Amino acid sequence: MDSSQIITTAELHFFHSVDRQIFNRLVIDLSRDIAESKNVIALWSWFEEVGFGDFGQSVLRLKNSLLQSVADEAKNCLICMQLPSLPLLPFNPTLPLPLAKLLSGMDISLQYVFDNRDHAQYWITKSVNDTLDQVFDDIIAIVPFARAMRKPLPPTPVGPVSKDERTLFMTFSRGYPITKSEIRNSLTWMHGDCIESIQMQDVRSIMYVSHTLFAIVILRSASVLPKILGGQEMRKFTINGKHAFARIYVPKHTSSH
Repeated sequence: MDSSQIITTAELHFFHSVDRQIFNRLVIDLSRDIAESKNVIALWSWFEEVGFGDFGQSVLRLKNSLLQSVADEAKNCLICMQLPSLPLLPFNPTLPLPLAKLLSGMDISLQYVFDNRDHAQYWITKSVNDTLDQVFDDIIAIVPFARAMRKPLPPTPVGPVSKDERTLFMTFSRGYPITKSEIRNSLTWMHGDCIESIQMQDVRSIMYVSHTLFAIVILRSASVLPKILGGQEMRKFTINGKHAFARIYVPKHTSSH
């Protein structure tokens, strides 16, 4: 090979500067798995390859709390590629991935990823082996030290976090009932075992109301709230083709006179 055609490590790092910044945040700031993070970034580059916008630049602009959620969504795509068939629960796989749509403005569904998994897996494997292993090797070498030297998180308030501080209020559309198991399955799929309990509205004594219109979801940790809401005050979800809205629960306090 002509020496003028050899790409230096510095040039490679410069060309992949966006990928390197994202990888650094995933594995150091968020302490995510190294191999998984390579595959996630390669998946995002595949999204770009098949025409779903400039994913890398969009991801780079995210705050860490939302980056964590976007990476979790990508991880679910990687998991689905390994399945023999797509499950119909906890949500309809033909519906757009909410965070991917937020970033690209386009409809990317699990069904699309699954149907094109051979091409996606080939691209991901080739990207990791041919490029990303070399692009990220210096970052990987310092991960243990960098994680150890990270500044500790701000101290949590003295005393236990109240349930109100880790509770979601979810509302549903009339005529489109959503069950407790559908809520649990959907949130668990995206965020792991994060639910402590779910309290569904009791409509047995309410005239002309045939199904629950809201639910109170108590989470195991307050840190999950911003991930579920994606940094928004209120977020719209689609669960099995039915719309739901979620926000932080605001309890009603009885004032004394």
